[in-house]
Amino acid sequence: MRAIISGNALEQPEAVSGIDYAVCYLDLQWGTFSNTVWKTWFASDTATMLEGGDHSTITFFGPCLQFPYTTHTTVIAADGQVHEYADRSEAIQGFDALLPQEVSSRSQVQTVFPQFCYYHEVICPSGVYRLEFFGPRMNERGYPVKEAA
Repeated sequence: MRAIISGNALEQPEAVSGIDYAVCYLDLQWGTFSNTVWKTWFASDTATMLEGGDHSTITFFGPCLQFPYTTHTTVIAADGQVHEYADRSEAIQGFDALLPQEVSSRSQVQTVFPQFCYYHEVICPSGVYRLEFFGPRMNERGYPVKEAA
C-alpha cells in the first residue's frame, strides 16, 4: 500500500471512520477482482479503464490514504544545539548566522558546519511519525516521535 501524505500546518478535520478502501487487482490467469467500494468510485468497466496498460502477471491497486501533517524547519548548530524556526525563511536566516566550528580530535582538526533540517510530522492512527527531507536521519524511514494515546 502506498500512502500519499498531504496537508499543511493547520489542524485537519477529523477523518471519517469506516473501511471505505477501493481495491482492485488484475490477475491474467483468474481475471479481475474489485470490491464494491471500487465499483462505486469507478463506475466504468475496469478492463476498459485500464486498457492498453502494461500489466504484469498480477497488478494490485490498493488504497491511497491521506494523513494530516505539520512542517518543521530547524537548524542544528555546529555544537549540536537545535534551533527551531517558525518558517523556512527564518530558518535560512538562522542558518546563515551560524558559523562553522573547528573541532580537534587527537591529531586531526575537522570543520563542523551547521545542518539545515526540514521534516514533516505526520499524524497517523498509531501515533505521530517524522519524515525527514533534510537532516541527520533523512536516509532513514519515517520514525515514531509520539505513540497514540
